[in-house]
Amino acid sequence: MAVMGLQQRLGGGRLIVGLALAGALLLAPPPAAAGPALADDADPGPLVPAIHRSLSYLARLPPDRFLAFGDVWVAPSWLTETLLTLLAVLRLSPTPQDLAMRLAENFDALPAAGESALVTAYFEPVYEGRLAPDAPFLHPLHRRPPDLVPCPQPADASCLRFGRYQGDRFVPHFSRAEITAGALASRELVYLADPVDAFVLAIQGSGRIRLADGSVRPVHYQATNGHPYRSIGRVLIERGLLSREEATLPGIRRFLAAHPDQCAGILNENPSYVFFDWAADGPAGSLGEILTPGRSVATDARFFPRGAPGWLATSQPLLDERGQLAGFVPLARLVLSQDTGGAIQGPGRVDLFWGSGADAEAAAGLMRQPGTLFLLLKKGRD
Repeated sequence: MAVMGLQQRLGGGRLIVGLALAGALLLAPPPAAAGPALADDADPGPLVPAIHRSLSYLARLPPDRFLAFGDVWVAPSWLTETLLTLLAVLRLSPTPQDLAMRLAENFDALPAAGESALVTAYFEPVYEGRLAPDAPFLHPLHRRPPDLVPCPQPADASCLRFGRYQGDRFVPHFSRAEITAGALASRELVYLADPVDAFVLAIQGSGRIRLADGSVRPVHYQATNGHPYRSIGRVLIERGLLSREEATLPGIRRFLAAHPDQCAGILNENPSYVFFDWAADGPAGSLGEILTPGRSVATDARFFPRGAPGWLATSQPLLDERGQLAGFVPLARLVLSQDTGGAIQGPGRVDLFWGSGADAEAAAGLMRQPGTLFLLLKKGRD
């Protein structure tokens, strides 16, 4: 392991060594420099069940299955100790000042990326749907096809993560354009009235469908076709159809609504396609645990340990009474890495779960802010 390069990448923070001795993780001495002021600007109540969900995930892991933090590996037992300590700190911290003081006393904060991360947000959509096609409900979500299989040579960079076999030859599975043209007829799960709603739901990974009888059923990510994700916001910017400032979810929705003749072609610029199934409850992240609004984040599991606590500092949109953007205000809070996403790649990407429904969509769609993310780990015994 290139220790010097890793220390530079972590900004001089404590080096976590992927070696176990008597079941404990070895820690290098802490740095002399002070870490960030670990303030928390949100109601701490939802943090407790969110932490228990991370503990539930970690308890299901084999004890020798270490979790990645870049080039470093962290033992599940150390993350468990960290989370249990965080619960104890929350119980003993009745004021924000007490919490900040005890966080600084008990945890080391290691930067997950360099100077800045890109912070976006996602939400749980709630859309009208039908179990059979009935105009205008003509745009389906699909179940996972039975012939979808992982790449037989995952180390081969030219091999998509998933595909299918034609005879004995492994080939890419159908793209979004092929699927929306009918390549997976008979695999429809539910039908939506707006193809953009179906596209947005796939990006979010889970949602709720309100059916004709008034019942509401959760749907959840089941698999992807394996094709690489391509941002349609970036497509619109590259074509000069939207500015970078306009390429938010509300801006993209407005453009596609005003140009229905271009909608299908632009959506199909992203060949990635998500398959869904009904869920018992939701919204659930990639850990198989329910997400907590304002506390759960999606990160790249190659660079940030699944289930781990962190501290996020960025800015969030402030909406007026009409739901329009009035500006941005600071956000600083404890979060938990409880999800992943096709667009969340690299150590400098964070996606904050905002909640459910139209208000969450309005705010989350405007989030594309610089920020910082730190991994929190319980201080070791020197």
